[in-house]
Amino acid sequence: MELLKVLMERWSAESPEFFQGVKKTAIVLVAISAVLIGANDSAALGIPENILGLLKYVISAGTAMGFTAQLTKK
Repeated sequence: MELLKVLMERWSAESPEFFQGVKKTAIVLVAISAVLIGANDSAALGIPENILGLLKYVISAGTAMGFTAQLTKK
């Protein structure tokens, strides 16, 4: 229960400026990757499978970056 309180406190705390930039970068990377994967599926863009695999890893890494940056506090 203590861990949950600490997580909630850190989630709502103000982040340092550097980590605010990390969060914005993570959001952009995840959004672009998701749009490219979605567009390839719906419009058959023909993006190679190895690039699509890389985009999935970018989504995972970007999500982890954003979540970790959100939990930092001044």
